[in-house]
Amino acid sequence: MGRQTTSALIAFGSNLGNRQDFINQALAMIHQRVGKISAISGIYETLPMGAADQSFLNGAAVIETMLEAEACLSELLGIEKDLGRERTVKWGNRTIDLDILLWNQHSPATIDSAMLSIPHPHMLERDFVLFPANDIAAHWLHPISGNSLSWHKTRLRSDFAETAKMLVLPDHFPDYAVPDAAVPAAFLPASHSDHPAP
Repeated sequence: MGRQTTSALIAFGSNLGNRQDFINQALAMIHQRVGKISAISGIYETLPMGAADQSFLNGAAVIETMLEAEACLSELLGIEKDLGRERTVKWGNRTIDLDILLWNQHSPATIDSAMLSIPHPHMLERDFVLFPANDIAAHWLHPISGNSLSWHKTRLRSDFAETAKMLVLPDHFPDYAVPDAAVPAAFLPASHSDHPAP
């Protein structure tokens, strides 16, 4: 009998260079090296946190993978490295950031190893993670609280809805599903473009 696939919820973000291009490249590499992307959230521009000093583009995706969790993380870290991620400052600027939030939709797993912690220990306190995740995984259960992500979202004190800007998803990336809730109103204004002015 063939090996079963596992669904994983991951978060992605970028705040250096052409952020959208780094995200597009990361999603394509995930599709090639980790597993099929079955859903992707809206992409949001959010304020920097920690040592970062430039705005982020953030989103979330559901992947279907045949890898074990730690092997999946290794591939994500490899993708970060291939796209120029440098880990010099904690919570600093980065070309791409990829995190596993939850593992196995139908039987939510908890993993605590030297390499990996699932569920992601900070996911419930970060609006830039929880809001995109709710676009595509609102019904997923947090394995420690036992509550859905939508339940946690309603209890997170946040001005995310007022401060974050939702972007149109790239229309050239194949094999993703966009929920109705993730259809944005407009692109960023030209003044916020990742491309420098001529």
